[in-house]
Amino acid sequence: MSAQGKVFIAYLGPAGTHSHVAAFRSFGEEALYISQATINDVFYSMEKSDMTYGIISFENSTFGSVVTILDCFISSKACQIQAKTYLKQIN
Repeated sequence: MSAQGKVFIAYLGPAGTHSHVAAFRSFGEEALYISQATINDVFYSMEKSDMTYGIISFENSTFGSVVTILDCFISSKACQIQAKTYLKQIN
């Protein structure tokens, strides 16, 4: 990551959420993490090029696929899936 300069990561929700944990596991201490209030905010920050990457959850253990995210990918011209990670359910 150091060759790219500062890495900014948009993630859904406050610190400590599953998205934040997944982001930290993927990018470590060097990245700068910016919380976003909504799924649309994560996509919007990526489309404006304010963020290097965005972290979102495609599925969750309660409801399965998150339809809003699938809709955002269909309508977004700037966002693409780069990688995936799995988290065990936190109780």
